[in-house]
Amino acid sequence: LLSVVAEKIQILVKPLTTAGAPCRVATVATHFPVEQAPDGTFTVRVKDLYAEEKRDILVTIAVDTSKCEVGQALPLAHIALAYQNPSTQASVEREAVIQTVVADGGAYSGPVNEQVDEQLARYKAVEAMKVAQKCADEGDLKGARLALDKQVAATAAMRCANSAFGQGIAEELRSALKDAENESHYREVGQKRMAMKQSAHAQQRSNAIDMMEQNCQMYTTSAKRSMRKKGSAFSFK
Repeated sequence: LLSVVAEKIQILVKPLTTAGAPCRVATVATHFPVEQAPDGTFTVRVKDLYAEEKRDILVTIAVDTSKCEVGQALPLAHIALAYQNPSTQASVEREAVIQTVVADGGAYSGPVNEQVDEQLARYKAVEAMKVAQKCADEGDLKGARLALDKQVAATAAMRCANSAFGQGIAEELRSALKDAENESHYREVGQKRMAMKQSAHAQQRSNAIDMMEQNCQMYTTSAKRSMRKKGSAFSFK
């Protein structure tokens, strides 16, 4: 069964500024609702979570280390997670502090973390699809294809381009391109499929029935695979 393991999820990100190292949350890359408080704290609200699911939220923190010493440990942000356990209705809270160490030579310029890059590719793909759908809805299919083409090229240049996830994101963008090829196809099926893709990638969850759809493969869980397998074997006699 598909069981909800967490409800009313709330993630708080509070920058920890010190006297010698001003710090702020520069961006919060997510399509879940985000609120910013006057003190620079960001709150992300996620509706719920099924068993085996995950949610990735990319946070960029800007810190001035010009007055810091190499090797100095710096706290960057306080993270607070709160949610409701649907089985007991009890509130659950977890906290953590993100820290870094000041490196020699200034800002980090090493290899890009592939997993982070994959989630950035996912976020940017949703943004591109949103632009494309707006253009297509207004009759500008050329503009829609341009937005998607641009993101296909950008994804190909990312560190995650050769990972299974990165290739899946690129395939989703190419599929969306096909859905914006002409007006009749877009109105008949493309518009709905593009909206479904946006939702799936924004939430990291897909309820699509067609297992040939790439977004199903990327976010399906063992419980969903089992349900679809049983459903495909069912028939009326």
